Amino acid sequence: MKRILLFLVFSLCLPQILVAETIEFDEEELARESVLPVFDNPAIVRSRLVETKGRVEFVLNAGLSLNEAFYNTLNYGGVIGYHIDETNGVELLFNSMAGGLSTYGEQLKRGEGLEAPNTFDASLAPSPKSMFSLNYHYTAYYGKISLSKQTIMNLSLYFGGGAGMITIGEKQNPVVTLTMGQRLYYSSNVALRIDLSVFTYQGPDPTSISLATGSSPQPYSAFSEKLYINPSFNIGLVLLL
Repeated sequence: MKRILLFLVFSLCLPQILVAETIEFDEEELARESVLPVFDNPAIVRSRLVETKGRVEFVLNAGLSLNEAFYNTLNYGGVIGYHIDETNGVELLFNSMAGGLSTYGEQLKRGEGLEAPNTFDASLAPSPKSMFSLNYHYTAYYGKISLSKQTIMNLSLYFGGGAGMITIGEKQNPVVTLTMGQRLYYSSNVALRIDLSVFTYQGPDPTSISLATGSSPQPYSAFSEKLYINPSFNIGLVLLL
């Protein structure tokens, strides 16, 4: 008897279980356009706006050294480059260091953080003044990004490397340069250049001798040398001719 009752109850409930529930949404809650923008002129998206083959590039830039402890981290300079084709190019880089001590360097000069009466004045040691480097330039990627349905921005990613000379005090030492970055083109002639460069060179170690505040500046030969690997973050304005 119990089995018959269970069978009847199951038979009555089964149709209600199998009926799918219909869910309705208000029309204003539904998406009205694709997530991917539909461009008004697809030919513009496919075409290459910025052609660099055979063109000369001028750059004015400023940068910050990312691991300089004692000296001012600001540097500024320029680049003159020539694009052999759309992928390969050469460029001459010139940088000048702002000079002076960093905030930490000024604190050490006053003896802050040191046991009294010790002081440390890094400005008494030779420091980098300027550098130049001849680099090979490789454009690894050219593409476009969509800012809106009406706005397309062209960009390129590049790598580079080369060698040159760096002036430290009155002496010049070899320097090796490695660079990676990108250009964001506002037009076929103007762009914003953002890159990370690494400069590797031998230079004097200011901590290798005593440099008490008020003492005399010391020549390059008074210090032991060390290997410097200095990364620099740079932003520049590009003009293509």
